[in-house]
Amino acid sequence: MSIPSDKEYQTNELIRFLNSKSSFFDNLADFEEWIKNTNVLEQIEWIENGSYGCGACLALQNAYNHLSKHTNNNARIGNVVLQAFYGMQFTKWNKLSKDVQSILNNAIEQWFKQDKDFVIKSIL
Repeated sequence: MSIPSDKEYQTNELIRFLNSKSSFFDNLADFEEWIKNTNVLEQIEWIENGSYGCGACLALQNAYNHLSKHTNNNARIGNVVLQAFYGMQFTKWNKLSKDVQSILNNAIEQWFKQDKDFVIKSIL
């Protein structure tokens, strides 16, 4: 078995993240409670610095570097953030309380206001 190249490693990690199927939470109420008691901006920064794993970091970098004025950028970043937080693809945005939606949107907007120097340098 050979050591994977950087591109192979990054691709495998991104695929593993995007295909994750196990939630970190037993139910939506537990997830909402966690969001309400968490510094969401700090958690997004943890995704950015790789604390949630290479796949989550690469997904965030990829989403960030493909933003455009023609898409809902909060939603694009939010999808990656919610997947990293929840542990699998999150499809229940409309079921979240307005308070939690606001917490998430505010944190993402604050994150956008920070200087970003992580234009993707990966080879994906």
